[in-house]
Order: sequence, then C-alpha cells, then structure tokens
Amino acid sequence: MAGGGPIRDLGAWLMPATAHGPRSAAEHRIQLRAGLVGMTCIVTGLLALALAGWWVAGHVDQAVASGPPVAFLLISAALLAAMSVLLPRPVFRTRGATVTRTVLGNPLAPDRPWRVTTITFNMVLVGALVAGLYYGAALSIVFFGAAFIVRIVVLGHVMLARDPNARYHALVPGWASAACAAAAFAIVAPLSANVSIEGSIVPLVLAAMVSTYVGLAMSAVDRWVLDDRGSWLFLRDALDLRRIVVALGSAFIAWTIAIVHIAVGRAFPDNPEVTGALA
Repeated sequence: MAGGGPIRDLGAWLMPATAHGPRSAAEHRIQLRAGLVGMTCIVTGLLALALAGWWVAGHVDQAVASGPPVAFLLISAALLAAMSVLLPRPVFRTRGATVTRTVLGNPLAPDRPWRVTTITFNMVLVGALVAGLYYGAALSIVFFGAAFIVRIVVLGHVMLARDPNARYHALVPGWASAACAAAAFAIVAPLSANVSIEGSIVPLVLAAMVSTYVGLAMSAVDRWVLDDRGSWLFLRDALDLRRIVVALGSAFIAWTIAIVHIAVGRAFPDNPEVTGALA
C-alpha cells in the first residue's frame, strides 16, 4: 500500500522491518506512526538543543568574565552528561539466565520494556537529578543533548547490521530517556536548595518517581506505534515494585552526592559552583 508522503518515508527509513507483509496496510500504518513519532523526536530534540545553545552562546562573555570556576563547572557538566548517557547501563536480572539471554540476545525484537524480564538501571535519571541540583537548564540541555545525539547516532549505526530497525530503536528510546531526564530536572531544579543545603531527599524521590511514570507513558506511545493492544499493561508496569526500587535507588545515589556536596562545601564556603562540581 503506497502513500503517506514524507512522514511515512521517514517511518520506513526508521523501521523498515515489521511483522507484517511488505506494502500491506498494517505495515503502512505502523511506519506512518513511526514516522510521526520519529519526526516529533527529531524536531523537538533539535529545537531544544538549538535554543539552549543559543542562550549559552549569548552568555559566554559573562561566563568568561567570572573566572576559572566557570571552566571547571563546564568540564564537570560535560563529564556528568557523558557518564550518564554514554556509559553502558547495568542490567538487573530478574529471572533465570536462560530467559535473560533470550531477552538480551535478540536485537531484532522491538524494545518493549513492558515485556522484558530485566530492569535496566537508568544512569540518565541520576545524572538529571544531579544536574537539577547544581547546573542551569540551558547548560544541562546542551551537554546532555549533545551526549544523546552521539549515543543515538552511534547506536543506530553500530546495530544496523543486526537490527534493521536500529535507527528507530536508537532514536525513540533515546528521546524517551531524555524526556524522563527533563521531567526529573524540572522538579528538582526549583527545589535544589532543599536538597543541596538542607539535605532533604524528598524532592529527589518525587522527581525520580515522576520520571519513572513519564517513562511508562513513553512506553505506551511505543505500544501505539507497534499496534500492540494488550490490556492493563500500563497499570501492571505502574505497580511493578522493581521499577519503583530502581527509582528510589537513583534518588538515593543523587542524595548521597548532595550530602557529599554539603560536606565539601564546608571547605569551599565561598565557591558554591566549585563545590557542586567537586561533589
């Protein structure tokens, strides 16, 4: 079945292989949806990165005038983004090794987090929580956005030989991970003083939980693209204690960093930017 225009062409480029016959109505529908989602991811991601880059570039003179701590802050922000986004993610095995190998050893299978028997520890969430405590929104978007672009491009290219849908599996989950990080950042940033000064863990727990459920909403979009109509999948995931434990663990790691920040701050009381970067 032809038609769909450039949106469907983009979907066919992102997801050329489906479970349906070539040129069938079902394949056309899935690729059109993949194109819509992919276009949304590309446009919103690049627009956010461009606006943040424009803001940062407009404040370069002010940053340079403030001295060496700003350079130290930039380096630490870049390292935080690289560690959060680019390093391999730990995977917790929740069943036998045979089932785990089946899940992890099939790169042709769509990325379906509501079905897999493993839980991946989200280092991006930890990085977003820490960024919300110590870095501005524009700076965080620039460094995290650049890291996500590198990750999406590299994964899409490396996995293409084994997974014909690698571009989709790199782009959409990457964008979803960035959206979860943005949600966590948006909650933590205005409450950062409660954590970095008073040592409260409550804002971090709240942000981690909200981010987790934003991720489940992204999974629902993925199910829509793939035309998966299973019942009660979102509710089952929302009540999955393993995901809740991972979210709380992420909040605890970020809170530990905040406690270290408070301790280090006693040695650098006049340099909060350096203190946050050191922490």
